[in-house]
Formats: sequence, C-alpha cells, structure tokens
Amino acid sequence: MKYYITTAIDYINGEPHLGHAYEKIAADVLARYRRMTGHDTRLVVGSDEHSQSVEREASAKGMTPEAYCESMVPRWEDMFARLQVDYSTFVRTSSDANRATTQEFLQRVYDNGYIYKGKYSGYFCPSCEQYYQERELLDGKLCPEHKVELEWLEEDNYFLKLSAFTEQLVALHEREDFLQPEARRNEMLNVIRDGLQDVSISRGFTTWGFPLPFDSTQVIYVWFDALLSYVTGVGFATDREMFETFWPCDVHIIGKGITRFHTIMWPAMLWAAGVELPHRVYSHGYINVGGEKMSKSRGIFVRPLSLVDSLQPPAGSPLVGSDGARYTLLREVPFDRDGDFDLEVAMGVH
Repeated sequence: MKYYITTAIDYINGEPHLGHAYEKIAADVLARYRRMTGHDTRLVVGSDEHSQSVEREASAKGMTPEAYCESMVPRWEDMFARLQVDYSTFVRTSSDANRATTQEFLQRVYDNGYIYKGKYSGYFCPSCEQYYQERELLDGKLCPEHKVELEWLEEDNYFLKLSAFTEQLVALHEREDFLQPEARRNEMLNVIRDGLQDVSISRGFTTWGFPLPFDSTQVIYVWFDALLSYVTGVGFATDREMFETFWPCDVHIIGKGITRFHTIMWPAMLWAAGVELPHRVYSHGYINVGGEKMSKSRGIFVRPLSLVDSLQPPAGSPLVGSDGARYTLLREVPFDRDGDFDLEVAMGVH
C-alpha cells in the first residue's frame, strides 16, 4: 500500500517561522503513522523560488535570484533536520526536474485548448503573487491577506480557462471528503458560486521563471510551477513508474491562506492536463502571536529553532532532539482553526 503526503512549498524570501514548522511537523507525524501501519509512504516538501518576493529580496541584497536561493535553501533544510522531519524529497521549484514537469504539463494544457492569450489589468499583491478584484480589497486598496497596499498592473498574459470547470468544481466541493475542514469547504463553495474568472498564468514583466514552451517572451506564473512541484516530487516527467505508483496524492496539507489555489486552481489545472486529482486537501489554521498571524513580510514571527532550543529534553528523558517542541506545538495549537502561541505557556507545558 502507498501513501503520499505533501506540504506547502514555501517562499524562501525570509527565515522560516513557527507556522512553517507547525505544518511540517504535523505532516511528518502523519507520515510516521502511515509508515508504522505498513504503507510505502512519501512526504514531499520544498522551496518556492520563482516569486517576485524572492526576486525583490535578492535585488535588495545585491544578488541574483539564483544566488539568493542557493543561500537560503540550506536554512530551510537545517530547520527540517532540527525538527526531525523525515521527508522523501525536497523539491526546488527552480530545479531541472520541476522545469521538465512544467514544460510537459503546460504544453498538455495548451494542446488541450485550455490556454489563451489576453490582456490583464488588476490589483496585484507581490507577497501573495495574486491579482485581486476591487471588491476583495480591504478599505478599497489593501491586500486582504497581508494588509499592504497593492500595485496596479496591466499587461498581455496567457490565461487558464478556469471558468470552464465551474460545474466540476462545485460538484467536487459538494463532496465531504475532498476539502477539509468543513468551514473551508463551505468558503470555497461560496467563491465558486460567486463566479470564477479565468486565471492569468504568465508574466511578461519579469524574466525570473521558466519560459512558456509556446512563447519564450513570457514566464510561467509562480503558482503554476509551485503547484506542479507536487507531481514533480513523484517523478511526473522523470520517473513514470514512480509517478504511476504514488499519484494521486493522498493528502495535500496546506495553510488556509492558500486554499483557493489548491482547491480551485489546482484541480482545474489537473483536469485540463488530463491528470487525476488528489484525494484530499487539508487546510489548517494559522499560529498567531499576540492575536496576529505570523508573517515574514510584516515581521511577526517566532523562530522554530528557538523553540527547539528552549524545549530540549532534560537529561535521562526518553525524548530526543525536537520532541519537546513537536509535542508542544501539536498539543497547544488546534489543527483545524487558528491558535495563539505563547512561549511562556509552552515552557510551562514542558
């Protein structure tokens, strides 16, 4: 029996925070359980590198995006090692493997008639890497996720015919087993029924990214190649036997802020390419500090390794390494909703 788990592929434009650690620890606990029950289990994690956030951070440091990513990836790998997260594959979205996936997958979608060229204008959040409609903005100008003022962009792009899959997406979300918890499923149903717009899947204002296989003047939208990391992680374009063994994914574990990408855009992409859908998406809540969501862009975070160091098991304890931090996080923060984190309380639990 096989079992395939993925976590979110994280932007590496800053240090990992406790929210990243929380998600990865939970996925690792599930992977350990599945291995104990005899499943051939794969856990895929990775780094999301083709973002405007990464490009801007690299520029601010006087580095190329490639060099900046090379300097940041070891910090994330160190976090996984210290947290005892036993992953199978670390997918870098800028890797040759993910490039091969992106080229083959995108060409399939294009050949199947689900991509067209058009003009786009709208409010863009470089942190979300997402366009927003005016009605979605806070106070008429702020990103609803990051609460920063948005940029107005206009350019020629290629679009995915997301609206063509409206009825299929409604039917998918009416099932109780695809997206959990229920509150998130109801939220996505409302989004779909409110009307879906086709999604811009390319960018002409940057060269940081993979060029489209059918138009080298544009690069692929960061979310497109980030989502494709999930099939790259089991050999979509490089190991057909592995892919046929482990796909479809049993569960994608993600934070609630990116639910729309994983449960609306991702299924449409897979249908458009003729690839089977994952069995389930679980959208967990946020860890808050002082009542606010942790955010690299807003400087609200707790370093995971600080928690590991603070909760080291005492001499003679059967616990090892990060066991104290892992236990504390999963005990204190509910997985299906937001939870506040307080280091002093955590120390008291330990």
